[in-house]
Amino acid sequence: MQVSANPPDAMSSADHNALVQAPSPTTSLLLALQGSGAEDSPLSADQAQATWPTNTNIIYYPGSNKLLFALQGPLLRGVLQDAFGVLRATLILDDAYPDAIVMPLIIRQSLLAATEKQHLRAIVRKRLMDDIEYLTTLIRLVSSIVLNMIQLVN
Repeated sequence: MQVSANPPDAMSSADHNALVQAPSPTTSLLLALQGSGAEDSPLSADQAQATWPTNTNIIYYPGSNKLLFALQGPLLRGVLQDAFGVLRATLILDDAYPDAIVMPLIIRQSLLAATEKQHLRAIVRKRLMDDIEYLTTLIRLVSSIVLNMIQLVN
């Protein structure tokens, strides 16, 4: 199956609905995030039953559970790009070689920091804090891109 050449903003509602799927929760990451002791830790999946604006939805590659950065809407792409910058600075200045347990927490902090910059990103910040599945999916997307960047450097 091929991806349409149209940008995500120009998709029909049927195409958009075909691309958006419910992500599966990552139990170990959920436990790590809830045990982090952060004051703004996300709510459990049972507590987060809100309806979110469609521009915050994560778009999957058609017919699979693969996430592609290029398919995401402009709001989410902007948040992710800024999160990469914050993450890069954190890795350079604080901890160049974080272990596997700390890395999701660093990515979470980077995502939250990226949503503080603009008022329009407040809804993404709220969703990151309230929807644990959304947070774990974005952490997976960011960590896979970081791993690819590291492999290119080596």
